[in-house]
Amino acid sequence: MSRDQVARVLILGASGQVGHALQQSTPPATTLFTPSSSEVDLRTTDSLRAAIRDCAPDVILNCAAFTRVDDAQSHSDTARAINAEAPQIIVEEAVRFGARLIHISTDYVFDGTGSPPNAPGAPTAPLNVYGSTKLAGENAILSANANAVVLRTSWVHSGSGANFVATAVRALTKGGAMHVVDDQVST
Repeated sequence: MSRDQVARVLILGASGQVGHALQQSTPPATTLFTPSSSEVDLRTTDSLRAAIRDCAPDVILNCAAFTRVDDAQSHSDTARAINAEAPQIIVEEAVRFGARLIHISTDYVFDGTGSPPNAPGAPTAPLNVYGSTKLAGENAILSANANAVVLRTSWVHSGSGANFVATAVRALTKGGAMHVVDDQVST
């Protein structure tokens, strides 16, 4: 793409913290496509393929995920559809369009032992459905020989949305007590 062309960027999960933050920092020479979850159902192959094909993106930012770790155990079919099967469809469409794919994953693909940060090639060993489904999504993307990158995050926080920092500020501002885990380290 030449410097004077406008990049077509599709953000899946645009209403989440990462997707919202990316929209706020988009370069001017970008046409953004930010379909809501009511416009594209990541659990439905046809809906997802249609959303990608409708915008014919140069770049796909996949920030979408089933992130409720505990709920993934009891809603494993939904977690698998969004975290594992949708990335497979997304990478297939990225290859079709020659689009660059940036996929947000998680440190839950590891077993929690060792000292963070984990090296990119560190052995994975997820301990729960959430981690297993995110790892399956990573593997689908990385095995596709696509122009893709997988970014693993740990705790996500921003100026908006539900996150640990916002919860702490809210509780402390009200003078309330906070009860939090004290055996986790993150960045």
